[in-house]
Amino acid sequence: MEQLSSEHKINRIAWPTTIGHVITAPEEILYCKAEGSYTRVNLVNGKELFISYNLKKIENTLSGLPFFRTHNSFLVNLHHVGALIRQDHEFLVEINGTFIPLAKARRKNLLERFREV
Repeated sequence: MEQLSSEHKINRIAWPTTIGHVITAPEEILYCKAEGSYTRVNLVNGKELFISYNLKKIENTLSGLPFFRTHNSFLVNLHHVGALIRQDHEFLVEINGTFIPLAKARRKNLLERFREV
């Protein structure tokens, strides 16, 4: 059987879950949260996927796309970030009303990904 070249692949990902594979486009992902050896992926349609990959593998799968590791346990889609907030000496990233921790050491790198005025 002839292998498909990368030019024939579409921009969607088949994620392994407990019920089989769920296929999504990267832009459908709001953020990902590590849960041990698994990852919970939150989508724009309000659904959650429980993926059989750790967060590092998800990060590698999405490399080159607008995703950013804000914390050891979180990977966010930069297209869905609404605000960066400082609250009680902590930094948070707001995505659709959810507040995600932002490690202080990663704040500067995150700000550099956005244009400032």
